[in-house]
Order: sequence, then C-alpha cells, then structure tokens
Amino acid sequence: MFDFCVIITITQNNQFYLRKDLDISKYIPNMHVSILFVLFPFATSFKWFPRSLSPPPIQNGFFGTIGPNVETTKVKSLAELFTGDGVIQGVFFKNGKPTFARHVIKTHKIVANESDDAMTLFCKYALYKAGMYPYNTIGVANTALMALSKPVDENTTAMYAIYERDLPYLVHLYHNTSTIATVKKMDAFYPEIQELSGHSKMVTNIFETLDYHVFAKTVDFFQMNENLNTVLRVNTLNMRYIPVVHDFISTPSKYIVMDSPLVFDFFRLFVKKIPVVFRANLPSFFHVLDKANHKVESYEVVRGYYIFHYATCEEFEDVIEICAPVYENLDFSELNICGKYRKMVLDKKTKQVRVVFHPELESLNLDFPIKTGDGKIVLRNIENKKVNGFVMVDGLKIVKKWLYDNVFFMGEHVVVGDVLMSFCVRDGANYLCMLHMRNDSIEFLSCSMDLTMGFHSTAIVM
Repeated sequence: MFDFCVIITITQNNQFYLRKDLDISKYIPNMHVSILFVLFPFATSFKWFPRSLSPPPIQNGFFGTIGPNVETTKVKSLAELFTGDGVIQGVFFKNGKPTFARHVIKTHKIVANESDDAMTLFCKYALYKAGMYPYNTIGVANTALMALSKPVDENTTAMYAIYERDLPYLVHLYHNTSTIATVKKMDAFYPEIQELSGHSKMVTNIFETLDYHVFAKTVDFFQMNENLNTVLRVNTLNMRYIPVVHDFISTPSKYIVMDSPLVFDFFRLFVKKIPVVFRANLPSFFHVLDKANHKVESYEVVRGYYIFHYATCEEFEDVIEICAPVYENLDFSELNICGKYRKMVLDKKTKQVRVVFHPELESLNLDFPIKTGDGKIVLRNIENKKVNGFVMVDGLKIVKKWLYDNVFFMGEHVVVGDVLMSFCVRDGANYLCMLHMRNDSIEFLSCSMDLTMGFHSTAIVM
C-alpha cells in the first residue's frame, strides 16, 4: 500500500486553482490519496510520487482473529454466533511484508459434516453430555486463540483454539509458508475434564482455566501445565444460579466470578429458543474464592447483571474494585446486546456491591477491553449492530474516541506499542486497519480475503 501525492496540471481559461486533501480512495480503494490540483493554461500532465506508509507494528510475526464462520448479515441470535464453526483470519508478517491466511478449524463437528440449526445442535449436545451422542456438536473452537510459551521450531508457533463448551484444538502457524493447520483436539488426560474456558489464562507458564456445570451449579477451577497433561490444583465453587461463566478474574491468591441470575425455562424449547433466561429483577453475586484455603466470600449486587469480559481488578484494604462492561439484559435467542462500562466496588465489610458509572460512557455500547502499555483500556463500540470504532478510558474517564461512519470492525482489536490493529470493512472492501493512537492517524492495508465477524484476536511478535 502506498500514499500518493498527485500533481495534476490542466488548461482552463488561464485560471489557477488549488485543492488539497481530496480523498479519492473510493475510486482507488487500496490507496489513501492526497491530491493537489494545480490548473495552468495550455498544459495537461499527471505526476505520481509514491511514498511508503509507516511500517507495520509487527515486522515478523502474526496477527489473527478467530470467530464464527457465518455471514454476519444473516445472524439473528447470539446462539447462532456461539455455534458458528471456528475460523482463523490472519496475516503473517515477514520483514514487514504481509501475507493473508484463512483456516477453518477442523473440529469433530466439521469432520462429521453437522449442519443443523443452533437449537438442534444444543439438543444433541445435551445427549452428548448424557453419553448418548458420539461427539460434541457445539465444540466449534471459535472463541479465542492462545499461543503456547515455546514455539515448535523457528518457523512454527503452537496455539490453542478455544471454546468454553469443549476442549481446545491444537493449531500450528507455519511462518515460513504463511499457512495455518489444525493438528488435533487436546483430548482430556483426565476424564472429568471435558470442557475448558474460552478465557483460559497463561500465568507464568501455568494454564489457568475453569469448567462449569449447569445442572450441578458448580464451577471447577484448574491449574495445569500448558500441555494439559498435569493438573496442579483444583478449586470448586458452588453457584446460586446456572453458571454460564464466560470470563473470570485470576489474581495471585484469588479467583473472582460473577454469579448472574440465569434460570431454566424449558417451555422455550417448544418455540426453538435456548431454555435459559436472564432474570434482571433478581440479585447478582460476586464470589471471591481463595486459591489456598478454598474459602469463599460472596458480595451481593441489588439487581441482575451479566459480564462477558473483565477489564481491571484492584484490591485494597476495604474494597475490591472491578471495571468491566456490564449487561442489564441478556437473551441468547436475540442479538440485541448493550454493554455499559462501569466500576463495581465490592465492600469487604458490608458484603454489598456499589455500582459506579460515568454519564458520558452510558451513551456508548462497549466491550472487548484491551489494556495498553500504560494501563489504559481500549474498548470497541457498537452502533446499529456494527462495531464502528473504539474508545480509550482511564478508569471511568474517556481519554479518546475513534468512531467512524464508513468503517466497521470485524473482531477484537490488539494493541502493539501505540498501534491498534483490527480487521475491518470500509465502503464494502476488506482491510487490515492500523490505528496510530498517539496521533489518531489510521491506515488501511487491503485484505485479499472476504472477512467474517471475529471474536477474540492475538498478536505474535517474533
């Protein structure tokens, strides 16, 4: 991709005209073009002066997004997104030169050529959990990518493609050929472990994860080695409601999760809806589990909330402060979601939770919090069911906003240095976007593949 300065001279009645910064990128979609029109008598000429754009923040490595392999415009519910086959959309960088790659994870569901609707897949999944179906029909490996600490060799990175209702799939990135391959499913070395969190965490080479049990209403936390063949520690937490725990907080000494008011309503099965409903009028709870002595302290929130992703957690003598996008309503059979970025203050004396918000943030629909190098948080914003940009916050104070009318982002962003990277669609064309957060300039690298909506992303700098 190049930035061109174009000088055009043409004849027009001995008149002199000057125009600066006319954007004709919609006619030449792979370029950002600044144009200087100079009109002179008796002359017509075109001169192009190519100027390289700033180098990508990854000179050697990989940026990739994983998500459901579905047409975004046809999706009508969260359940359809959550059961879409996992696809990795990425770009390899070698000495700054990009090569795009796309790979559908070869899960057991893909191999068996399952193509049922989301509701049927959930019913078959229930049979699988009861030992009456041969494989996991919703094990789609579409939520997150986690790179292992050691590469396979100098040209190969090993990663886990993770989904919270299944075990991870091992994926290899081949940097010398710019290709991606599914290697195998990480079948459990322990029969009691059938599913691991989509937001598993690598903490000093220890794999921290959880498995939740919706009928027993329990959550098991595991510490394992990253090859998943040794369990180092197990903690179990009893929940008040159906545990659908998408993310969790892990500190050196504690696990923290929200217990949201999700209950069964099996009559919804007759109208082909997920038989789980969110009761906003019931209280929520934060459970704080001590990793060493298994002691649990619970904190009550006066109404129902759900949290997909946590941003920050700080513990003080009297309180624990958690910042996160929170949802006041949730229906897995719909696509209307609205995340409000707030602070939850857990009082250690009263065991109550105070919710703090900022009026300016309440007008936005925020989620996917990513921490910058200096501790700020960048979140994506949704408007009219499309991700139209990003907001940087420091605590609950807005630092910067980058919102666009004609650019829609297709998955979670990453931050490399002071550059935000994300796939996007601009005026109907596909791009890798590089937003320079320091000076607010944005660059678009034309993408050679059709993009689908992604969930979480990763960056590997070699």
